[in-house]
Amino acid sequence: MELEVWKLVMLWLDSQELANLAQTGRAMAEVVRSLTAYRAGDVTQGQETIVVPIVNDVDGCRYPNFSYTPFCQISLISSREHSRVKWGLPKSPRRKLVEADFGGAVTMGSTLPDAGCKCPDTCSTSGNVSGNEDIGRKNIEQLRRKRRKLPRCGCGRLVGGQIAYDGASRLRVLTKCGNVQSTGEYDLEEGEGNCSQDVDDHAQMTRDLTNQEQAVVPSSLIECGPACACHSDCKCRVSQHGVSVKLKVVRSRYKGWSLRANQDIGRGTFVCEYAGELVTSTEARERHREYDSLMKWGNWQGSALLVLREHLPSGRASVRVNIDATRVGNVARFINHSCDGGNLLPCIIRLAGCPIPKLGLFAERSIFDGEELTYSYGAGVTPGQDARPCFCGTSACLGTLPSEFT
Repeated sequence: MELEVWKLVMLWLDSQELANLAQTGRAMAEVVRSLTAYRAGDVTQGQETIVVPIVNDVDGCRYPNFSYTPFCQISLISSREHSRVKWGLPKSPRRKLVEADFGGAVTMGSTLPDAGCKCPDTCSTSGNVSGNEDIGRKNIEQLRRKRRKLPRCGCGRLVGGQIAYDGASRLRVLTKCGNVQSTGEYDLEEGEGNCSQDVDDHAQMTRDLTNQEQAVVPSSLIECGPACACHSDCKCRVSQHGVSVKLKVVRSRYKGWSLRANQDIGRGTFVCEYAGELVTSTEARERHREYDSLMKWGNWQGSALLVLREHLPSGRASVRVNIDATRVGNVARFINHSCDGGNLLPCIIRLAGCPIPKLGLFAERSIFDGEELTYSYGAGVTPGQDARPCFCGTSACLGTLPSEFT
């Protein structure tokens, strides 16, 4: 019974504390060994349908210490109270995730009931028949009549109205056009046009993404959400089921932890969202100061505080979402910066009926098994004694990581 109580306490201990505890006895050492193997075996702590292993051939750090969440969660803890995080326990069997199970964006704030689609079962953005139909020759005419009666679904589209996903649920915005940090313009497949030219007056025109106080300008799309009548398996809910491809967290000598593909990833494939704690702007600034202080004293490797901003066309109003994945987050917290733009495309995703946007990361090009996943943190660089060196290793490397004040 006493050992079972200790197992509950161990969930709050980091790797060094567990190592010290293992010295107290043989039984305790066995429990610590088992818990360490579990933590190193799956960085998602059993909360994704796909296991994400940890690989470290560089030093003795077995795993990063943080609490995993597949989706953004509202934080009720201030920076002063935020000294420890709790690891999850193994979950069995694994099942397909639904965002509402984790208090994700679909449960945050008030739902806008009139904003969603009325599609039965699953949506059709191109006028095709929705639902699971067994299409045969005898049913062709009947399906054609049904197709003509179906309304065109407004979900699963870019802000300019173009269809966001293809038949394989891959993003159709694939290549950044020019300097994404300054223009935010993207090329679309199949002659869809430039999304920056098609946005209407009611859409957000400028989007600043700040990761560790760094900024880039991503594209934007709308998915089915809590206000929609369609099923959770709808093809217009691509980003709402957690990590969709095989990944691994790998330790490197200069960058620290990094995220790599554990399979070939096709161009346009959704990889993951940037998940963490949703905090107020005041709390975000306090945490930023705390993280900077820890780094100056050498007690911190870095933060994963991201600020997502949406500006209205007038430029007078904006929506700011602060996501801190430093102590509570998902696999996206391990994605490093690349000065050449990287191989991932950041994209703002709004769920129909949900007032809070989120950030999705898609494969901008084909990614090979074992390749590191990266994206550009931004263009703004603040030189000085606090500037952090960049180790992206690309021909476009500027030598320091982008940074700006919040």
